[in-house]
Amino acid sequence: MFATIRRYQGKPGQTDESMRLVQQGLIPIIANQPGFISYHAIDAGGDTAISVSMYENQGAADAANASAASWVKVNLADVVGPVEITGGEVRLSASSVQEQHNLDVVRKGYEAFGRNDIAALLALLDEHVSWVTPGPGDLPTAGARRGHAAVAEFFQSLTSVGEILRFEPKEFIAQGDRVIVLGDDTTRVNATGKKVDNRWTHSFTVRNSKVVAFEEYGDVSALVAEIRSAQAHV
Repeated sequence: MFATIRRYQGKPGQTDESMRLVQQGLIPIIANQPGFISYHAIDAGGDTAISVSMYENQGAADAANASAASWVKVNLADVVGPVEITGGEVRLSASSVQEQHNLDVVRKGYEAFGRNDIAALLALLDEHVSWVTPGPGDLPTAGARRGHAAVAEFFQSLTSVGEILRFEPKEFIAQGDRVIVLGDDTTRVNATGKKVDNRWTHSFTVRNSKVVAFEEYGDVSALVAEIRSAQAHV
């Protein structure tokens, strides 16, 4: 895991405006970068703001920094001075008791999925849970869903797409009410029989011991290409 720390010395009285601009313009750019984990902005007083961004690795951080630099130059020049940037590998981290509890909730979900106990997994979700997965409209698993029934339908759609041969959550990261999980899997596509490897990032929001929001980030283009290839030959 790699962290980037930015220090902004703002012009007098411009902190609120700079935060507004960052929320509307910069955060969406950074959050959409592959390997993004989290972003935090801190009002340090004295017209100084500090941001801390977390990424899977240095390559992801460097790519995000390049995109951020262009945006900052164009959009923040009127409200902040030069930006100081430092970064490095995260060598140690710790979680609060609540964060550890959130980790436990998420781990139980993966354990339930691993033994194909979807009922136990659904029991860990808030009844109005938001569930978002990537891909175009012709990928049955893609889209935004809400509530237990819709999430149950999502898991049914997984089996319609392919057989999951390998599913490995590899790293769990907790910050506040969010849990980020990095992992990969291998799926045999039903339509073609071909095996497709996937790398993914899962983001959970946990409140009152229930998952209230889930979103998956990943490149599903290989999976979509297989499905479309089969449809083209029908």
